[in-house]
Amino acid sequence: MVTDPIADMLVRIWNAQQARKQNVAIPHSKLLLQIALLLKELGFLGDIALRGRKTNRMIKADLIEKEGGTHIGGVRRISKPGRRIWSGSKRMYPLHGGFVILSTPQGILTHKEARKRNVGGEVLFEIW
Repeated sequence: MVTDPIADMLVRIWNAQQARKQNVAIPHSKLLLQIALLLKELGFLGDIALRGRKTNRMIKADLIEKEGGTHIGGVRRISKPGRRIWSGSKRMYPLHGGFVILSTPQGILTHKEARKRNVGGEVLFEIW
C-alpha cells in the first residue's frame, strides 16, 4: 500500500529516467492521470497511454531524453500527507526554468496558470 501516490509517481519517473528507460508504468488514478497529462503538456513526458483492465490499470508514459543528459533536472515534493502546504494566488513564486504544480479547485495547474486564473491551492511539487 502506498501512502503518498504522488511521491511514488515522481520517484518512478525519476528512477526510470536515471536508468535511461524508454517508458515508465505508474498505477492509475484520476489525480495521477491529470498530473501525467500536465507533465506531457509541459514537455517533461512523451505519450501517455492507459494499459490493463479496470481493476489494475496502469498509466504508461514515454520518457523524453535530451542530448547529453536527462530531460528532468530535478523534482521536489512539497506538500506531503503529514504536512499540507497551501498557497494563495498572490504568494506563488516563480521557479527559474521550472514549474510549481498545484492542485486547485479548477484542476491541476502550474503556478503560472494559477496566478493567471487568480486561484490558489495545495502546492504539490516542483519540477525543473
